[in-house]
Amino acid sequence: MDKLSGKKSGMAAGDKSTSSDGADDKVSHTTIPEDRADDKVSRYTTIPEDRAGDPSVWVTRYLDVINAFGRGVLSDMETQRATDILAKGCKRLTGRDLEDAAESFRDPISNIVGKESILDLSEAELLEVAEAIKHIDDLRVTDDVKKKWAIAVKKVIRLQHEARSDPCKFWAYVGRDSEDGNVFKFSPIHLNFFDVWNDPDYPNSLIMAPPGHGKSTNLRGYICWRIGKDPNRRILFITDSADKASKEVRAMKRIINSSRFHALYPKIRILGRTDDEQDTGDRFTVDRPNRLSREPTLEGYGIGSRINGNGYDIVIGDDFSPEDVRNQGYLRTQITEKWTAVVEDRLRDPARSEIKVICTPWHPEDTANKIAEQVRRGHLKRWRVEIDRFRIKDDADGLAIPIWDRFPSSHFEDKKIRQGEVRYSCNYRLQARRAQSRTVRWVKYYHSLPNHRNTLEKDTFLFSALERGEKWLSIDPSASSGKDSSDHGVGRFVITEGHYGFLTRCWFLHMGPGAMEDWIVNEIMSETARPYYGVQIEAQGGIKGMVSGWIDNIKRKLRERGYPLADDIQFLSTGTHMNTGVRQNISKMQRLAESTGILESGLIRLAGVRATETAKMADWYEPIEGSEIAKLAEHILTFDGTNRSDGVDMVTQFALTHRHRLKNPSLPQDAPEKQRKSLGPLHDSLVSFLHVTGDEQSQTAYGEEERFLDERRSSWN
Repeated sequence: MDKLSGKKSGMAAGDKSTSSDGADDKVSHTTIPEDRADDKVSRYTTIPEDRAGDPSVWVTRYLDVINAFGRGVLSDMETQRATDILAKGCKRLTGRDLEDAAESFRDPISNIVGKESILDLSEAELLEVAEAIKHIDDLRVTDDVKKKWAIAVKKVIRLQHEARSDPCKFWAYVGRDSEDGNVFKFSPIHLNFFDVWNDPDYPNSLIMAPPGHGKSTNLRGYICWRIGKDPNRRILFITDSADKASKEVRAMKRIINSSRFHALYPKIRILGRTDDEQDTGDRFTVDRPNRLSREPTLEGYGIGSRINGNGYDIVIGDDFSPEDVRNQGYLRTQITEKWTAVVEDRLRDPARSEIKVICTPWHPEDTANKIAEQVRRGHLKRWRVEIDRFRIKDDADGLAIPIWDRFPSSHFEDKKIRQGEVRYSCNYRLQARRAQSRTVRWVKYYHSLPNHRNTLEKDTFLFSALERGEKWLSIDPSASSGKDSSDHGVGRFVITEGHYGFLTRCWFLHMGPGAMEDWIVNEIMSETARPYYGVQIEAQGGIKGMVSGWIDNIKRKLRERGYPLADDIQFLSTGTHMNTGVRQNISKMQRLAESTGILESGLIRLAGVRATETAKMADWYEPIEGSEIAKLAEHILTFDGTNRSDGVDMVTQFALTHRHRLKNPSLPQDAPEKQRKSLGPLHDSLVSFLHVTGDEQSQTAYGEEERFLDERRSSWN
């Protein structure tokens, strides 16, 4: 039996039933044409044409079916068939599920108990509940309980009135946090979003805000509120890709189909194929007065998609410029032209149209910044631009001031290190800048020579950490071995137990694929005291097959030569994305730009030498003159994407792949929101490392380091 059917016997039609056994009515009738039932079933599924849109008539017929089944007039199969016909017909002709329509036949108190939450009831249902609580004497509950229910009903009705009038309160009522599914916790910045969008004086708006701060989540709520408030409005939703647009449209469909939304707007439903409307992943139409409009209620596109010639009342842009515009001028121009010449032209009535844009800026000349500039010059009217209130600013000590309690100050301090000044300023200060002439302005070194005259006692602890660390070979192979081809770039990297990164050695090798394969085998077998943990080889384009063959042959040769860890060493074949979203095949320069923060902040330090033995300058380092790493550093600092060495690519592939594993050596890991004064990144990294080791010698050394730290503080203050 269908879950609406109840038990087989004992269920009556009730006072609201007006038909007994489906007797002939002296009016015209209609049946569902798709289901050609026999005469017996058709008696119970025939509906008067003039009442086909009334859900109560379908429920009455359903009660007739249940009564007939209880008396044995209809068999199990006939009852199920009649129920299916009635369920389909009710949904198609009234827009309501038969089960939902049947709830009106329950007493209001049973209805409220049966709902998952009182917030899911519409205002009409709540008023019925309030009336029932007031007048029904025998509810089998105490007067105190009745009073509590009546108060709860009044509160919910008031909340619903407020939610329908205020989009922010609507989102608190209906929406949920996309991370944990709980009620969304608003911050002042989110309230500001809604205030800008709902400003009656400025129908057009541009908001710039940092990534990860709830832009899309809250925009979702605002769009659904607009649909509920005025279903006639047609909305064009634009984002950076068709895939994201489709995901957002589907998310908004789930919101509109939710019980909370229907509690506020019970007449709003998404139309489907049976209504001769499209309900797809990128568009949908709700039941609305202007049913003759050819445009859907909401339609989503990626900015690069072919946008149809439909007309809309509202255009909403959600981060529609991809990050690639940072480095690709032609793409910036293309998107701006698409926005102004295609997207904006889809607005049908300039007097009533609206444009809402929210984004993170990528470049001073991207579309959003051009809009802001045109507004400043007075060329665009009725626009409100809000940028400054959403910036991540620094306090007097240079530390980031959060604008949402989800992210502490330390989160942004880490972003400053990992992203570099240009990218951080763009993403979080909302100050898009052009890249400087040098992609990487400096690199940082560590003291790597145990027998050098400037070696200090504390260096021995770093040497020990490097010996125990996780050792990797990073290789960027040359595509050929010809006279004019690039060198193979090879680097030995170590990630210590404290998660600090070091480049201890590098090679520039000009040899054929077979000789290079043997070189890798010999290098792996030569490191017996502390074996390599892994080998990372860039493999894309034409060399992908060669690298795959290398890996198979290297493993085989290691086994043949009796290497005991041949099956344990990790081989990482770096593909297009390196688990970071950075596409290698766009530009070597872009990869280096992505690595700028990692290199400039010292998340990976290069082998060098202490420049002086003077106590106050004990942490000043420089490259080892004439070394391969000094040569590599010069390549990094002067790289223009064309020099004949793959050493730079070898560094960037390792940096981007392991970036999320590396700790910032300039920030103590147990630091409070306000970081202590750093006396040198390497010194701080050593102190953190000594915390980890835990043996007596390290604890003693840690005490010496703290005394040294105190002395340097007093000498510098």
